[in-house]
Amino acid sequence: MNAIRREPALISGAVAAVIALVIAFGVDLSADKVGAIMAVVAAVLALLVRSSVTPNVAVAATADPARSTGAVAGPAADQPDGTPVSVVTSTL
Repeated sequence: MNAIRREPALISGAVAAVIALVIAFGVDLSADKVGAIMAVVAAVLALLVRSSVTPNVAVAATADPARSTGAVAGPAADQPDGTPVSVVTSTL
């Protein structure tokens, strides 16, 4: 699962290629069925890639590497993006 998060497009391309090879050399299917299978595989893999590479807009604060003292507000915070904020953690 870690490899999928690091390189989602590479993994999905490899999976699509393997499925295409299996269909081409191992299974006797019509061109319509091959096209339908590849379309479904491409759609599912595209959703997986999208979920891995789309930024999360629910981020309230992020670490600021330029500042050693804390974090800055993210898109979901009440303050404008980049405003220095205090981060409070809880161990519920």
